Amino acid sequence: MRVRKYKVVAPETLHEEESLIEELPPGHLLLKPILTGICQSDIRYFFGRRDPEVLKKKYPLALLHEGIAVVVAGEGSFKKGDRVVAVPNIPCYIHREDKSKCDACSRGIHENYCNDVKFLSSNKDGMAQTMFVHPADCTVKVPDEVTDESAALTELLTVNYRAGVDAGVNANDKAIVMGAGPTGFLMAVSLRYLFGIRKENLFLADIKDSKLANAKSFASVVNAENEEIPLNYFDKAFECVGRRSSEIAINTSIEALKLRGVLMLLGVSEEKRAVNTRRILEKGLTIKGTTRSPRQDYSIVLDALRNPEFQKAASKIIHEQVFPMTSSDDMVRAFRRADDPEHYGKVLLSWG
Repeated sequence: MRVRKYKVVAPETLHEEESLIEELPPGHLLLKPILTGICQSDIRYFFGRRDPEVLKKKYPLALLHEGIAVVVAGEGSFKKGDRVVAVPNIPCYIHREDKSKCDACSRGIHENYCNDVKFLSSNKDGMAQTMFVHPADCTVKVPDEVTDESAALTELLTVNYRAGVDAGVNANDKAIVMGAGPTGFLMAVSLRYLFGIRKENLFLADIKDSKLANAKSFASVVNAENEEIPLNYFDKAFECVGRRSSEIAINTSIEALKLRGVLMLLGVSEEKRAVNTRRILEKGLTIKGTTRSPRQDYSIVLDALRNPEFQKAASKIIHEQVFPMTSSDDMVRAFRRADDPEHYGKVLLSWG
């Protein structure tokens, strides 16, 4: 089976590479992408916004780890034509030949913290290829009731779900999400539909009304530039801003939390940020970082997405234009749109 890969070889430079899949390893599936989303981590690799030494180890690399695919060939419970989500996080005991476990997995820490993980579009080629081989154990079927567009958001929704679990969220909590980009918007959606927090207790903050508008049906929205964020009010806070503005978001969250509150950090910043440690100590706050998600979360999220209201709310983050994927030029255009500060939403690529 002939496959075409689209690999980033240098900042803003894609190379099309053809290869041959001669046989399918036992326990694996041959998948064809249907719809893929562009993540901020993909954007950093595509535009070269990481340390040059890091990029030197990453390139060449096929990007994209969010999305859905269709089974072309496989075994077990999967049949040709099944719509699936490929879990990008492949832990050591699945990809190692001897099935041994690293220190983290041996100690029962969730596999999203595996010391020897293979992660699509990070240290393993992602979904930017016409077909790819993937472990059946890291593949989850999409329920018939879930649309392609909603299913394409599964990976990010599992990251949000895991953050909520790690924060110890319950339905009676008062929670605030800082940042209404894709991660923050879907974090708020997850708190409403996966954890059951009521609209009046769920706040989403940003500095752009255009980003907040789509959340008004399920959350209380706050424009942080001209509205006051309640102080000492929230049980849980989720920082989803990242980059330079993460410092403001973190310190604002510290003041917004009640005594003994929990702050979850989801936003990525490549530089050090200054935080008010005195206030953290005085309020007895817990601050946790979170990254990726274990396989078990995918079935939970996909099952919850059977709820049409959940799908409707989540799909509001999808950018209005879906980019058909037929060449490297199409991918470049999609990445430039995703990086445009004037655009809003999760940019998707359709693979036909």
